[in-house]
Amino acid sequence: MEKKSRQFYTEKATETEQQSQRETFLTMADEEERHYVVLENIINFLSQPSTQLENAKWYHPDEY
Repeated sequence: MEKKSRQFYTEKATETEQQSQRETFLTMADEEERHYVVLENIINFLSQPSTQLENAKWYHPDEY
């Protein structure tokens, strides 16, 4: 879902002629990418919790 949403917003950014709309679509696409990374890390954690807990470098999201 997140990948499709990112692709949608990226496509809309290329279709619009207004810079402000383009920036908004690209920002939304970036947010979808962050969602994907967070979900991927949650799935990895749930599938291998002992390995993830031993790894102190588990994903830390960027500040918003």
